[in-house]
Amino acid sequence: MKLSITEAVVSEVIKFQDQFQDLYVKELGTDNNIRKARLYYRFCNPAMQGDKVLLNVTAEELNLGTGGLDFVITNLSKQNVRYNSSGHIMKLRYTPLQFAVESLEEKKEYQISESQFRDLNKLPVVVGELHSMLVPFILAVNHFNSSYKIVYIMTDEAALPMELSRNIQQLQQKKLINSTISIRNSFGGDYEAVNIFSALIYAYSELKADLVVVTMGPGIVGTCSTYGFSGLEQVFTLMAASKLRGSTFFIPRISFSDSRKRHTGISHHTLSVLRLADPGVQVCFPILDDDKNKYIINQMSDHLECFNKHKISWLDPKNCESLYNNSELPIKTMGRSFREDKSYFESVFVTAKKITIF
Repeated sequence: MKLSITEAVVSEVIKFQDQFQDLYVKELGTDNNIRKARLYYRFCNPAMQGDKVLLNVTAEELNLGTGGLDFVITNLSKQNVRYNSSGHIMKLRYTPLQFAVESLEEKKEYQISESQFRDLNKLPVVVGELHSMLVPFILAVNHFNSSYKIVYIMTDEAALPMELSRNIQQLQQKKLINSTISIRNSFGGDYEAVNIFSALIYAYSELKADLVVVTMGPGIVGTCSTYGFSGLEQVFTLMAASKLRGSTFFIPRISFSDSRKRHTGISHHTLSVLRLADPGVQVCFPILDDDKNKYIINQMSDHLECFNKHKISWLDPKNCESLYNNSELPIKTMGRSFREDKSYFESVFVTAKKITIF
């Protein structure tokens, strides 16, 4: 186990947001070790220049991409924090930072809806591995049909606070998603839910969604192994949507720009999910150039057990490039732009096309 906690003094408040601050802080006991840190209001009081804070610096010391920020544990200059909530469902249970929220399952309207619920009536439920799929997918759906009422569900297999996601903030500002739900130990959505089943029921029955998108937050965890990655949760999400009789769609992770061989063409993460998922998931692939198509088809031939049991289709990603190149919203994955990883974004695009047109 590694855990690094240190005291620091706020040297500058960089940014005020509705739910957090970004700060420059100077670590105590050092000459000039200025660090960048994030402070979430739900855990501690806002800071001012000169305030003393307690920092978790573990991820930065490990040079991690996932969780790679310093986080303020508490503002030592203003220690008392008290927020009131009508709910009693705990997030971050049995940790020093546990807190209570009102979950949607506690609401009377949910309990009535659940008692009358039969199924999702083929509601499209789209499952993606990476948080970076969300913006291009929503933009593509809006391109094909701007009338869709979209509910986004964020799981807890990566970042837990939804406010960490700039993608969500920008999509909400543009009114491109209608509601958000954070499930399990993730938090910060418009609604909080105990699990994916109740979240899907609420999205359908109460929020009247035309389409539900489910991904984790920023910061997937991987270990170079077949089953040791947090994206394997997609198997459970697809199963839940299928059991509730939704129409399940899975966005395949495709890239010819990733330097890691295991993520070339169809990512080994995608292969693992499709191998374990219940049959009947709809998976749409973009029609690429001949060499790339051949590479993907060869992968399919080598992993027939992944593809024979699902509903595979191919679509032309026409208009994808103009849509994403002209977008005001960020189109990036793993630091790569659309031009640097076209196949990845074309895969996202054709999934939206499949749902909205065919």
